[in-house]
Amino acid sequence: MPRLRLALAQTNPIVGDFSGNATQIVNAARGAFEAGSDLLLAGEMALSGYPIEDLAAQPSFLRESHDAVPALAQRLADEGLGDLVVVVGHPDGPVEPRDRGTTNAPTAIAHNCASVLQRGVVRARYVKHHLPNYSVFDEYRVFIPGDDLLVLRLNGVDAALIICEDLWRDGGPVTRVLAADAGLLLVINASPYERDKDETRLPLVASRARATNTIVAYVNIVGGQDELVFDGDSVVVDGTGSILARAPQFREHLLLVDVDPAAAVDSELPDSVVRIELAAPARAHADRKPIARDIAELRDDREQLERTGARPARLRREERFLERCTRALRRNRFRGLRGDRGRRDRRRSGLRDQHAQPLQL
Repeated sequence: MPRLRLALAQTNPIVGDFSGNATQIVNAARGAFEAGSDLLLAGEMALSGYPIEDLAAQPSFLRESHDAVPALAQRLADEGLGDLVVVVGHPDGPVEPRDRGTTNAPTAIAHNCASVLQRGVVRARYVKHHLPNYSVFDEYRVFIPGDDLLVLRLNGVDAALIICEDLWRDGGPVTRVLAADAGLLLVINASPYERDKDETRLPLVASRARATNTIVAYVNIVGGQDELVFDGDSVVVDGTGSILARAPQFREHLLLVDVDPAAAVDSELPDSVVRIELAAPARAHADRKPIARDIAELRDDREQLERTGARPARLRREERFLERCTRALRRNRFRGLRGDRGRRDRRRSGLRDQHAQPLQL
């Protein structure tokens, strides 16, 4: 079967810092290229930072993001990395608003995109279908959803590309992956951390791999933005749901893995599926060195946060102070009740007696 080497860039983007975020992606691309990778995946909105909230309604912000994508493609080529296929998430616009009848954002002018870069140009672009508006998410209000599934053909392998919520929702582009005969499913994400998130995320990725009969490569960002924390935990699983590679939580990491997806077939594509043929890398695969198996062991959430220092020192001090206060209150609770109850009762009784006395005229 054809063999691909994937690289998943678990980066820490900052909202609005297009230059700094692009540098992170270029550095990851350099590491991936030197390791002989065929394709690099960066996270959802890795070029702009996430979430962008109402910046999605600012034409100047969207134009800067739009211009940053071809600039990144050219920069990769200028630094000798153009042969590597790079998939990067970013907002795009401004576009003409449209009222689909299924969205509450008829004035939205932005897309949530993943662009495919190679040899100095933008080869293809995918627009996120499912836009969440629950919990901490507000995408349904500020983005226009996409329609088509994008399939990339590289080295004789068909790889379908989707974004975050597209994986979580039943129906939509995931159902077309099997019909498109893709052997690989690429998923870029900005998935916030919550307690025991890994116990939900990994089973979902594994179940989608089994349902679509594909290898699934799931990349997530790390870092904090406003009230959100992103924990990484990027992972690659095979068609049975078994882990092939896994990145650590709460820190930047370049995850490398060799995969053997099913070979592409020239079957007729279903409706709303677009396939793009990418140039084969000029380098010979026989020349690249083997890579070590990279599967991070995830610790208990609280232990992991403490170990990596992801929780601010101020928060840790406040937690220790609250724990001391709680212990002190437990020790003194009954003592305080016994010592003060009599005085409180007598004081209240005296007040009632005073109020009960008739008014002297």
